[in-house]
Amino acid sequence: MDNLTKIAGMTSICLNFNPENTNVILGKKTSTLWGEDAIEDTIGGIRYRISPQSFYQVNPVQTEKLYRTALEFADIKPGETVWDLYCGIGTISLFIAKELGGAGEVIGCTNCLPACRHRKCSSMGFCRKRILHRVIAGVF
Repeated sequence: MDNLTKIAGMTSICLNFNPENTNVILGKKTSTLWGEDAIEDTIGGIRYRISPQSFYQVNPVQTEKLYRTALEFADIKPGETVWDLYCGIGTISLFIAKELGGAGEVIGCTNCLPACRHRKCSSMGFCRKRILHRVIAGVF
């Protein structure tokens, strides 16, 4: 591990435990062996904290282009409500909330509590968004 900590840009090393015999890659327990318990990155001027169990698009430049294209296709009108299911840390919903300003409401739902906590940190300063920590199948 000492050699890993010397790599330029390395901020953390985490170990995930998954004793289950399923198709789920990550288990419920992650231990930080060295460094921070989350990394940070920016998409569209929004800074995100990303935990090891959070889903994140690893190419932020292309992700911003993808989100802008999706927003154009969605053609969201002022006053409409947008639901972002399985939102994780909320890269899509916070991007939409920022673009809409106060003209609409964005509601993100996730069943990943660490992602929800990091999303709350990422969303500081944005108006009209709600974060729900729920099992998605139980929401509708």
